Amino acid sequence: MEAESGKSPLLWLSRSISVLSHPILLPLVFASWTAWGDPELPKLLGLLTACLVIFPGAVALLWFWIRKETDWIVIAQANRLVPMVACLIGLAFFAVANGGLLPERLFQGKLMAVLILLVFISILVNFFWKISVHMLSWGAALTFTAHFGWVTGQWLAFLLCLGISAAVAWARHHVGSHDWAQVTVGWLTGIAAAAGIVYAFP
Repeated sequence: MEAESGKSPLLWLSRSISVLSHPILLPLVFASWTAWGDPELPKLLGLLTACLVIFPGAVALLWFWIRKETDWIVIAQANRLVPMVACLIGLAFFAVANGGLLPERLFQGKLMAVLILLVFISILVNFFWKISVHMLSWGAALTFTAHFGWVTGQWLAFLLCLGISAAVAWARHHVGSHDWAQVTVGWLTGIAAAAGIVYAFP
């Protein structure tokens, strides 16, 4: 991709999409979707925010500051491993808190299973290749919404997720973080991983 001015509207748009569609926010969306209307939902979202947003986010910010990462939207491959491990640790905290502080009906077994699988895939692949974690996550989200549409006949969430996935794919390529192969493989891997979770948790 050709170098582009930082003031370009398209570059600004692609960077904005990258931030707003960050994988760290998707667990909050998933939990809200599955537990909407439950009076304990704010507590669930609070636990998710503390364990899967604030903790890994703080670790990542500290690490990037130490390593002098200059662009936190296009992160160097060498600096991606620490945030991924921090997410895995945060997920362990959340599993304990979710099981101990919230009623059984809100236990996020499917969410935790797919997050563990996606983070492990991200960590393993990161040693060899810079796969798109954004697209890995949105591929998983697409699988869940497709399953929901198949079971209920309501396809709006799937169509919305499909449109967002396309926008994220364009954005991650346009900012120069990934080539099209990394975007595509990340998306397809996320779809396959989530399909396995859907099969395991019918």
